[in-house]
This record gives sequence, C-alpha cells and structure tokens, in this order.
Amino acid sequence: MSHRPIVVTLAGHLTPLLGPYDPAATDSRQIAVRGRVGHLLEARTVRPGRRLSTALLDEGGVEERHLPTSATGGAAGFVDDAVREALRGRVRYS
Repeated sequence: MSHRPIVVTLAGHLTPLLGPYDPAATDSRQIAVRGRVGHLLEARTVRPGRRLSTALLDEGGVEERHLPTSATGGAAGFVDDAVREALRGRVRYS
C-alpha cells in the first residue's frame, strides 16, 4: 500500500487532475493545500499521458513506517511540514 501524498498539479487549477507531491517541483505540485492533498490508498503506475481513478485519503490515520522514503522527505517519505500542515486535524500520523 502506498501512502505517498499527492497534490494538485498546475493543470489541476483548471481540471480535477492530481499529480505526485514534490517539494522541488515548480508546477504547483510543491504546494500542499488543505483539500488538495492526501495519501493514495494503493500503489499506482501510470504511463505518461494516461489517466486513472483511485482513492485518496484526506482524513483518518497513517502509520509513518509504511510511508516511502525519499532524499527530500527523509524517513517519513514525502510527509514534510507543508503536507502535515495541510492535513492537520484531518490525518493522524503514528
């Protein structure tokens, strides 16, 4: 199960499309905004130009030990301060 947070991409300002959260991005995927960020409930692989539907957790509990690790996010994967703030009061990390 992947709990990688995703946030709206630049295209998401005009459409309901989401993309992977990346604090180093410059197309608005680096911005974690309440109501537009959450955790995928299952891993998904998508080829460029393809779309898919999947569930997004934006309220509930997440066990940090199951989050992916990354150079930018450290041991807690992509749950940085911006994501925690956007989900504060809605998602509990343990």
